[in-house]
Order: sequence, then structure tokens, then C-alpha cells
Amino acid sequence: NRDSALVLAIATKPLPADLVLDLNYATQRAACVAQWQQLLDRGMQVTVPEARVNHAARHLLIQNHTLIKGDRMHYSAGNQYDQLYEAEGSDAMLAMLAWGYPADARRLTAPLLDFTRKGLEFHQAGHKLQLLAHLHAFTHDEAFLREMRPRWAKEIQLIVNSRTNAEGLFPREQYCGDIATPVFSLNSNAKAWRALHDFSATLTALGERDEALRLAKVAGEFKQNILAAIAKSTRAAQPGFVPIALSGEEEPYDVITATKMGSYWNLMANYVLGSGILPEPRERGLLEYLQQHGGLALGMTRSRPGVSFWTGPHSANPLYGTRYVLTLLRRDEPDRALVSFYGMLAQGFTRDTFIAGEGSSLTPLDARGRRPVAHSTTG
Repeated sequence: NRDSALVLAIATKPLPADLVLDLNYATQRAACVAQWQQLLDRGMQVTVPEARVNHAARHLLIQNHTLIKGDRMHYSAGNQYDQLYEAEGSDAMLAMLAWGYPADARRLTAPLLDFTRKGLEFHQAGHKLQLLAHLHAFTHDEAFLREMRPRWAKEIQLIVNSRTNAEGLFPREQYCGDIATPVFSLNSNAKAWRALHDFSATLTALGERDEALRLAKVAGEFKQNILAAIAKSTRAAQPGFVPIALSGEEEPYDVITATKMGSYWNLMANYVLGSGILPEPRERGLLEYLQQHGGLALGMTRSRPGVSFWTGPHSANPLYGTRYVLTLLRRDEPDRALVSFYGMLAQGFTRDTFIAGEGSSLTPLDARGRRPVAHSTTG
């Protein structure tokens, strides 16, 4: 067999060219396996009875590590997304924290705090402060938080001093990264409220009680302003729909993925759920709206990004469905959360290799996972 041939070839000179290639490959593969195993051994060890789950979890951790460039957690590799993104990079870093990689998390933090993208400053500020609050909760590293003070103090100032519109909310900001339309964004306001709420507790732990109390008071007032704006923007005919664009500038989407804007609302609605700002019965109403108006497939968040060479018109976007699942778990709805979990295993990963991207097609693709060339049209 091939292994025996390799052993025999080692004792025979000169080595045939094909066996040299095999030997080099085997050596490099063994080194790769050893390095990956070393990375996994450094983290939290979890084993469940389902082998496929173990394989998927291990690969996702390796995938995170392979996307790190120096001290930057990139979003992808070898394409136009091979760069920093605030929300996605913060989520990946939080996964590293949860799985026991605090040293990696610390070195990845400063670039995320320094990152900025014009038109999304409030959205970014919310993620930055929540990131630090989570980092402290996992590590209790007060020295690191104090070292980062100039960075987080700037974000606190931005949030506290920018709530200047008529309803005590932020001025207009982009709907999201891909939609430049300026709106009074529930997404940004809700994230920033949660950031102040969480970071006030962090400051209490740091012994900065006066500043913690000040931020808690601001957060309380901010929340009431946000909830009042939501109430004014809700349509009686569709009480479960919660707009991202406040002040009556966004109508309900009867079929969520029928339009590009409906698809992006679907992604942003997850952040609103994740903020925890919605009281009952409004939170339950939003969940039911997602579930009953085509917002999900196999428990994964759906989108309609437009047909391209890598996806079809009917797609899942599980990356942005994370907070939907976390909300279900917070509400003690494990059955629905398990639908999302197994939907991801069945459809959200590449077969056997467990690579997960932002989106995946729900319609047939060719053997390499791309749309057949004959059907590659734009729209």
C-alpha cells in the first residue's frame, strides 16, 4: 500500500518524484495536524455523543484562528472581505473568549477598538463597549481595561453626548453597512443602550462607582426614549413588526425576503433581539413575526441578496441569526433553538469540512458549491 511504499522509498535512493511529493505532503500534513491540535488543546475541552457536532465545533475554532492576521481578527481570507469588520470581528473574538483563549482575545481587542467606518460610528461604539464588558466578565483583567481607557472613554463620550434628535436618540446613521440610507436607527440606539447598561456594571467592578452610577442613569433614560420611539413607529395592523428605521420611515414586510430591504431588516432585527431592550409582549411579537413571515429556513435567518456566482435567490444567512438563537435560549425555548442548531449542521456548513460563511444557498448548486454557470445572472 502507499504507506509501505513511502517507508520503502525512504531507504531507496534516488526517491521517485511522485514519492518525494507524497513524502513532502505527508510531512507537511502531519505538521499542520500537530499545530491545529495544539491550538485546540489550549482551549476549553468539550465532547458530546454526536461526533458530527464535535467535528463542527473543532473546525470552527480552527477557522477562527486561520482568519487572524497578526493582531487583527479578519472576516474572511483571500477575497474582498479579508479585512476588519466591527460587529463580525467582535463576535468572533467573543467566541474565542468563551472557548478559553483569553490571551488571543486581548491582543485582538485593540484593533477592534481602533477600527472605524464612516457613517456607522454609533453602531461601532455599541459593539466596542459591549466587547470590553464581556472581556472583563470572562477574564476579570482590570489592568487591561485600565490600559484601554482612552479608547473606551471616547466611545462613552460619543454615545452620551450624541443623543440629540427630538426624541433623545442619535441623529441619522446608515441603515447598515450595505444600505447607506440614513435613518434614525433602532439597531444603533439599542446597541448603544445595552453598551452603557453593561459597561456601567464593568465600571462598578473597577471601583469607579460614581461614573458607573452616571452611566446607569443615562442608560435608564436612553431606554425609555428608545421604547417610546418604538411605540410611535409600530403599525397597529402588524404589531409584531419592529422597524429599524424609526419615526415612521419603515413599513412592515409581508414576505420578509421578497425585497432586498426586507432581507436587511431581517438581519438587523437580530441585533435588536440581542440587545434585550424589547419588553413583553413586544419581544414575543417580533419573534413570531420572523417565524411567520418567511424570516427563517430550517431555523436559520433568511436573506435574498440577489443572484450571483456564489449564491442563489433563496439563501440562508446564519451568521446574523446568532442572536435569534441566543434569544430563544434566554427565553427557555430549547426546541426552537435545536431546530436552528441542526439546521446549521444540515445546511449551514459545507459537507464534511464544516466551513461556514455568512450565507449559503437553499437551492441546488454545482459539485463545488457554486451556482451552475448557465444560471449565473444578476438580479
